[in-house]
Amino acid sequence: MLCDGGTTVTDSFSIANIWMKPIRTGPALFGCESAVALSRFVEAWTYSALHPGIIRMVAKDIHDILDDKDKAYFRASRETA
Repeated sequence: MLCDGGTTVTDSFSIANIWMKPIRTGPALFGCESAVALSRFVEAWTYSALHPGIIRMVAKDIHDILDDKDKAYFRASRETA
């Protein structure tokens, strides 16, 4: 999460784009449009190929460390997804 000028940004790619603003000094995070495209490809692949497997491995561990009041919501929101 990032707060930028009073706006809260939670999407990681949007945060990366904020770091590309011209007010920053030093090299840009993405050097060219093809680097942006490659990054978007890797992001999409990660969400579709890696995340489903990772969540299966860690969901119970996350559930187990939550406060009791949060466990029901966590479980219900994952079971409907």
